[in-house]
Amino acid sequence: YSPPPPASAIDALPTELLAHIFHYAALLEPPLNLSAPAGRARSSSVAELRPPRPTGRRNTVLAPPPPKLGWIRLSHVSHHWREVALAYPYLWRAVPLTIGERWANLALSRAKSSPLTIRLAAYPGMPGSSLLANSNFLADIMDQVSVLELSGEPVTIGHILARLRVPAPRLQTFEVNADRATGPNEGWPLVLPRGIFKSSAPSLHTMHLTGCVPPSTFASVPPLRHLSIRLRAPSPQSPSPDAFRLLESLPDLETLALAHCIPPADGI
Repeated sequence: YSPPPPASAIDALPTELLAHIFHYAALLEPPLNLSAPAGRARSSSVAELRPPRPTGRRNTVLAPPPPKLGWIRLSHVSHHWREVALAYPYLWRAVPLTIGERWANLALSRAKSSPLTIRLAAYPGMPGSSLLANSNFLADIMDQVSVLELSGEPVTIGHILARLRVPAPRLQTFEVNADRATGPNEGWPLVLPRGIFKSSAPSLHTMHLTGCVPPSTFASVPPLRHLSIRLRAPSPQSPSPDAFRLLESLPDLETLALAHCIPPADGI
């Protein structure tokens, strides 16, 4: 008879504490697609998004690097750690769109009814961006999303937002950070589509728009407490005076930041 191996000190931690450690790991090391552009300050051309040319022997094919699972690797360490990761749905609330639809759907099933966080750098042809721009994946879960943050190329963001004509009853934070437009629309900001969230986002308290302006009319104004609208430079398409009249309907507004977007005084 040989005694069982001693349990490690970390396995002796209370389950709730281990789950709390996993939570911080999820914040510090989210899943990542290593072939996606990170921290882009401008739009990417098609050429920039292609993988680098192979080097070395002739006929060598350089495959894109596999996705980096980040904190999800913790669920592969041991049976006990996997049980802990699966027992706490809130650990899965940040949907890992960049590593593929399979992982996104898996996270949704594990998050159960937890409020969801959607963060995406949206660029043409990139994982996650194509899924949201070309399907109703996000619209179908908007009733569960509490945080929605999109950044990247304006046209791709526009395609994603155009699909969100559904109520967002649990949405609390909405941020859009659009790159400076290029081509014939250079210098023009992205305009949020009319009817976004079907004009129903009763829990929305924070909205930050960069390189983006609200629509000229709102059927129903959310109870915002924090609002910022920042354009990168003076634009030929500043928000209309009607868009600014929404401020009259925000009695609980605590913070307001505006940059390069004040309409002419005679237009207000």
